[in-house]
Amino acid sequence: MVDLVEEGADADHTSPTWALAEPLVLNKSQLGWVTRITLGMKSDSSWFYRHTAARDGSTSIKLVVHGNRDKKVRIMDIRTVKQCGRPLDGTLFYNPPGGASDEIIRLYFDLDKPRPRAQMLKGFDPKGDYFSLRTVSLKRDEDMVFLIYAATSKHSCSFSLALDVLADGRQRTVTVTNHGQPFRVTALYTKKDKDGDADVDVEKYRVLYVAGNGDFSGKHAGMWRRWDPSEYAHAVAKWRQSY
Repeated sequence: MVDLVEEGADADHTSPTWALAEPLVLNKSQLGWVTRITLGMKSDSSWFYRHTAARDGSTSIKLVVHGNRDKKVRIMDIRTVKQCGRPLDGTLFYNPPGGASDEIIRLYFDLDKPRPRAQMLKGFDPKGDYFSLRTVSLKRDEDMVFLIYAATSKHSCSFSLALDVLADGRQRTVTVTNHGQPFRVTALYTKKDKDGDADVDVEKYRVLYVAGNGDFSGKHAGMWRRWDPSEYAHAVAKWRQSY
């Protein structure tokens, strides 16, 4: 039985930047409302979910399951069921990141691979196929917590999780979604800066909103503010030259 699915569970390693497939132009009143929902004291991602937005690059999913049979239930594998295409370029909500007692199993999926396998994480380094050497067994009412990371650096991907479960001698698949929706992530368009490092190429997006660390002036960090993508790129370049 699946008890909990929480997307964005690892806030320290989940980007608050989002992208949409299509341009979305908001007036001042609408943008203020979105600011209060998504950047307030109790920030809520549901607005982005309703607009089928994708997280920047990767997401983290907390998955809590427990056994509900008298005999042991065995999780044989966890897979992603994914669809990927080119990165989204419609609207960018640019907010670049700054810097349990239960047993937790941390897994990583590389969505850029044709058939991603659940990789065991040591720190944040993948260390081999987790289910190639083991399964996870659950007694009745025994809980197990998975913290699952899924990432792409080349595509936009929507995906669900598929748990292959052996119970009472029969194998079946349990599908896990983001409360009825697929999980969504997208790579961001990038370009090389003067030092040769990758930087977000905001000029690839048709509509741009900026908040948080994206507000280089520091005056409007707590609110979404619309920018012309080219004007923002030139303003950031000029600001960097002054330091």
